[in-house]
Amino acid sequence: MDWSFVAGALTAIAAAIAGQIVPFFTRREDRKHEALLEFERRNADDKRKTLLAVIHWANGIRAAAAASPDPIVASYVRADILAFAAANQLDHSDEITAYTSQEVQRGYQHLNQLLERALIAPIRMMLSHLEDKDRSHTEAIMSYSAEMQWEGKDYDLRDLMTAGESAALAMRLRAEIDKAVASTVDANELHRLASELIEAAKADLRGHSGKALPPRIFRRSTPKQLP
Repeated sequence: MDWSFVAGALTAIAAAIAGQIVPFFTRREDRKHEALLEFERRNADDKRKTLLAVIHWANGIRAAAAASPDPIVASYVRADILAFAAANQLDHSDEITAYTSQEVQRGYQHLNQLLERALIAPIRMMLSHLEDKDRSHTEAIMSYSAEMQWEGKDYDLRDLMTAGESAALAMRLRAEIDKAVASTVDANELHRLASELIEAAKADLRGHSGKALPPRIFRRSTPKQLP
């Protein structure tokens, strides 16, 4: 038997098999890598949207809680904070837990808990009435302004009367809400917490958030030596 011929044939067969196997595994690894990159891109996009929603929400709380030079506005700041919170619920709890840093999660949970404790059923009902009166006031003013643009048309003073009545009722509701939550809502504290949450979310958005996991998590445990 010509062993050199056999060896040559086996070598050729092995080369042919390798030529099929190596590209197969290479393509499979490429597909796995592409799928991983796509997964990371989707996660990054979802995280960005979640953090932007947190920043938008916290910005609204901070703006409502900001000090105002207008004494009337300043006297009803708690009512305005709760009005914004009731009308702008942040329905991203699962996403916040899944994608954001611990600092963002803690900041959001603390701020949201304070607001939810204040938004008891009677307060929510009063805020609903307040929203109706504010809407009625805005619609009456817009209707009167539209009438003024038509020359020769008699102005309907009922719009002005409706606007005035709605504004007065809205102011009374704000005063009642503010008085009801005076002992439970600290506008300065909410302003501070909202500001801290915004900064934490911005840091997370830039990729500099959160503390690194303790090094011991990454180290393999070494077996104890017997005495």
